[in-house]
Amino acid sequence: MKSKKPVPYEKKTANHSNTKHMWMMAICCVIPIAGFIAIASAGMSLLSLETFLLLLCPLGMMGMMYMMHRDGQKNSQSHSC
Repeated sequence: MKSKKPVPYEKKTANHSNTKHMWMMAICCVIPIAGFIAIASAGMSLLSLETFLLLLCPLGMMGMMYMMHRDGQKNSQSHSC
């Protein structure tokens, strides 16, 4: 049985760090939490704002996945012969 060897990555891919995506994920999760804390500390009940804050994190994650997928397609098209 043959063992599959990992495909060597391109230099550009190997040096790519995910810090940009980590910052985006942190921002998308911190903003709703801070919003909920601000609303609770003010003693208000704003259902539309709370719903928006609740949906902000999953929508931001979907946007981030779309951008990562798009970047991956650009890299694969530029390296194909």
